[in-house]
Amino acid sequence: MINPVIARKLVERLATTERDTVLFNFRRGPGLTDREIEVLKGVASGLSDKEIASKLFLSEPTVKSHLRSVYQKLRIHNRAQAAAYAVKNGLGI
Repeated sequence: MINPVIARKLVERLATTERDTVLFNFRRGPGLTDREIEVLKGVASGLSDKEIASKLFLSEPTVKSHLRSVYQKLRIHNRAQAAAYAVKNGLGI
């Protein structure tokens, strides 16, 4: 039998490794910056531009700029497509 403390640490390590792998592959594919990914996560969580700006300590125009870049890189046209893309690729809530 495995020690429960060791089992928990192994599970935590695997979860972190899987998340890091998903983010690495996601970044490599469409070439999004870390900040663009954070903004995209906010969209996937249902936050408004104002809420994303507040959470990330950005101005609202900066969030809009990041979103325009995300749309261009992902070849999408709206917030719903961005949220769907994020969830499909493991960045959603």
